[in-house]
Amino acid sequence: MNYIDQHMHTYFSTDSTEKFEAYLKLTDGKIITTEHLDLISPTFNYEDRPLDLEKYNEVIDILNQEYDNRILKGIEVGFSNRNWKRILEVLDKYEFDSVLLSLHYNDEYDYMDRTVDYDKTPSILIPEYLNNLITAVKTIGDRCQILTHFDYGFRISDVTVEDLKKYGEDLLLELIDALIEKGMSLEVNTRSIYANGNLDLYEFFVPLYLKHGGTEITLGSDAHRAEDYKLNFDIMLTWLDSLGVDHVNQYINQKAEKILIRDLIKK
Repeated sequence: MNYIDQHMHTYFSTDSTEKFEAYLKLTDGKIITTEHLDLISPTFNYEDRPLDLEKYNEVIDILNQEYDNRILKGIEVGFSNRNWKRILEVLDKYEFDSVLLSLHYNDEYDYMDRTVDYDKTPSILIPEYLNNLITAVKTIGDRCQILTHFDYGFRISDVTVEDLKKYGEDLLLELIDALIEKGMSLEVNTRSIYANGNLDLYEFFVPLYLKHGGTEITLGSDAHRAEDYKLNFDIMLTWLDSLGVDHVNQYINQKAEKILIRDLIKK
């Protein structure tokens, strides 16, 4: 059974040059790309990160004529306090199969911008980032389906599991409550886990999410090139199965389809 990688990028995102066709060659099923919508971005001099949604829709419509409607439309919206009303305007104007909610930056800097000398002390960074993440979910979570890379703010820091427990566990519980209230899925982001070395953070947070009543999970490779399509999904599916998770979600027309993990694990 095919499972659609829920988080991928093409050349419509400024940090990727990949083509739709490269992903299509890797599966005979459907794909979805979730291009970056980052408005008033600090890394773009507080201007909008370019994303031509008119062209995006046009290209997919043309390709779908050739590829039997196998391409779904998605977007990854980057929340900040300055831009969320404009995000809703975009979501009102265009139709997407899936909307991913991210927090890449606050109103001053991107959390992965290595040129910015911001305070990465765990006691400061963890509450600051998680509070912003909670605000994002509470503010526009009802228009999104998936919370992606909960650990983005810690990708280039030295945050440990002990740090996360000490300075963020109560906030993570509040985040889980907000996700459940909004009916959102939690993403297991394999780029964070394998490229950024944050497996231990997921091994702490995902069981906490399940214990606290969360049930809805997606897998996303966060691929920016075809080589990372479904990055280590087999390992993550086996791990989720060991935690008692019985399904992962994929979205079409912003409706969750529950795919049984036992049907995805290779026997």
